[in-house]
Amino acid sequence: MKWLQQHRLLKSGPFVDLKAPKVPRPVPRPIDRVSIDALVAAAPEARGRLIIFLMFSMGLRCIGVANLRVEDIDYVSKVLIVKEKFGNERRLPITAVVQRAIENYLAECPARTGPLIRGQRRHLQHEGVQAASIGKMVAEWMRAAGIKRYGGDGRNAHALRHTALTEPAEATGDAFLAQELARWSSPATAAHYVRRASTERLRAALAKRDEVQQ
Repeated sequence: MKWLQQHRLLKSGPFVDLKAPKVPRPVPRPIDRVSIDALVAAAPEARGRLIIFLMFSMGLRCIGVANLRVEDIDYVSKVLIVKEKFGNERRLPITAVVQRAIENYLAECPARTGPLIRGQRRHLQHEGVQAASIGKMVAEWMRAAGIKRYGGDGRNAHALRHTALTEPAEATGDAFLAQELARWSSPATAAHYVRRASTERLRAALAKRDEVQQ
């Protein structure tokens, strides 16, 4: 379309009067703590547990986990430098559970530099694991834990990120907290992650109204 206009084959776009379809709102699909415990138990080694905690505890995407390097761990400030979509970089505080998972993993697979999450076969021990492979591994562990039952059921690696974003948003009712953690440009997306917190506040308000009327 743009090429046709640049070459003066079209004076204006034929779709200029058409309205863009409304994009459906994303529906967060958090995972309950019992299922998280089962998933951690299903992870076969320290590497798998670290992957799970990076997503569940800190809200990383598969690409963020895959891009992590050992030198991205700031042990002094206790922060993790995360590089995610479009090369965006952010600093996240390392949670206690992630710190322990990192220590356990590096104790089993020592490294001073290079990719943090590495292959396990001898010829891949110095190479990083691709984001797609991380997603597949998490899905396999979810099946083993009985969390994932069929394809497209919403139980996947990204659901761990949903959980990381939903829990603090619901606990505080603060959509901007979820926005800061996820690094979204718009608070509108983050607002969906406080839906249950808003429901509970509304429930409490209605209950108080009923008490007054009685």
